[in-house]
Amino acid sequence: MRFPTYLIRRGGVFYYRAKVPSDLLHQLNRREVWISLRTSDRKSAELRLADTHIRQLRTYECLRQGLHAPVELTLAPQKATKPVKSQLGASVDDLLVYWSGQAEKRPRTLLDAQTAVRRLKATLGDMPVTAIERRHAVAFKDALLTEGLAHATTVKNLGLVKSIFDVACSNALIGANPFKDVRLIKPSRQEKSRLPFTPQELEAIFSSPVYKLGQRPRGGAGEAAYWLPLIALYSGMRLEEIGQLCHEDIKDEGGVWFFDLVHQPEKGKTLKNASSCRRVPLHPTMIERGDEVRIEIAIEAIAHCT
Repeated sequence: MRFPTYLIRRGGVFYYRAKVPSDLLHQLNRREVWISLRTSDRKSAELRLADTHIRQLRTYECLRQGLHAPVELTLAPQKATKPVKSQLGASVDDLLVYWSGQAEKRPRTLLDAQTAVRRLKATLGDMPVTAIERRHAVAFKDALLTEGLAHATTVKNLGLVKSIFDVACSNALIGANPFKDVRLIKPSRQEKSRLPFTPQELEAIFSSPVYKLGQRPRGGAGEAAYWLPLIALYSGMRLEEIGQLCHEDIKDEGGVWFFDLVHQPEKGKTLKNASSCRRVPLHPTMIERGDEVRIEIAIEAIAHCT
């Protein structure tokens, strides 16, 4: 199974490995940066990967401003026989790193951007960005359509690549954005919106051995198998929001218990947008299933097993 972008294993230990941005090559005098993720477990490494990438992008910004780098760099040895690429030979990966460093982005957005760039490279190969023309941009758009992706997914991939090239263009890294006027035709028939569960489907879920026999399947991450569907049913919260809850997120105000959803990336809590910061009351049925203390304990269990 392939590792995610920037993840590599050496000697049983996982590392973050990425190219040094082209504008910092002269300053670091290296082509790559390696950072140990200090684990031999792939799942743990993948969880640490996004945070490491974000910290690294902040490090690059400090270097650009002449400030002390907050992250210790482990630089891979540079091959003397291979000259450093000039900016004219910058790759799409270089533009991705630059785009990522212009503003703080959610880990999921970074992963989506990496996926879009990977699809672009699958279509165009490792072509220097200065050689990419409008016809290549159209070929990428057509390749997305041929791949049979959902319309929303196609729009997202094309939009992210447009954004990456637009930032590069506005910062004089490239002369023009070849993706600027490439557009998708909206399907004449809209895709079906997400359908709610039917009563029969809900009955099947909540009649499973998890609820009837108290089973906790290993693949269901213990107590998360019980509480995640219940909280989703009675709150309407996103699964990602539920999975990052901690016991301190359950609060009481005037006798009303609620989930306090906040955006705190430094604590591993990220929300989709500003309006997602909200208070979600605990449904009375949930409290009937167990008092607030039990629910707090359950949330703590979910936080440790998801």
